[in-house]
Amino acid sequence: MGKGYLIERIISKLPSARYNDLAEWRYTELSAALGCVDWFTARVTTSSELDAALEKARSTNAGVYIEVVTGMWDAPPLAEQFSSHPASERG
Repeated sequence: MGKGYLIERIISKLPSARYNDLAEWRYTELSAALGCVDWFTARVTTSSELDAALEKARSTNAGVYIEVVTGMWDAPPLAEQFSSHPASERG
């Protein structure tokens, strides 16, 4: 999650429009709120954190939820092809 709707930002003529922004939820707490108290959850922002979370997830016998936080403008190459705004113009 990168604080909003990336695809909408990429194709929009107004990439900074507020309707593309999302509130920062605590997604990793949702499983417990829904009664899944034994789940492994993690919020990761780096590759090494993701590697560690995946390693721990492999050893759990319950559900797993890993939230991967990316930069606001991190996009795969295919999405970049549809961009109205080259990466050099983005914040």
